[in-house]
Amino acid sequence: MNKVATIKGVGRTTIITILCETNGFHMVRNIRQLVSYAGLDIVFNESGKFKGKTRISKRGNNRIRECLYMPAL
Repeated sequence: MNKVATIKGVGRTTIITILCETNGFHMVRNIRQLVSYAGLDIVFNESGKFKGKTRISKRGNNRIRECLYMPAL
């Protein structure tokens, strides 16, 4: 919890939400797994010669994305 609390812009509510949704990081083994679980991984939209926009996948936990939105701004 101490490492999460040192992030600039992250408050008590955000810390509690992240810890509850990730079960205290017990099931997370690396940063890629956490990013994918939160739905913040990048999806490329391209096929053949077509190259579209890259965006986040939004397939993961929406509560983590909601609580990290304002600190990210």
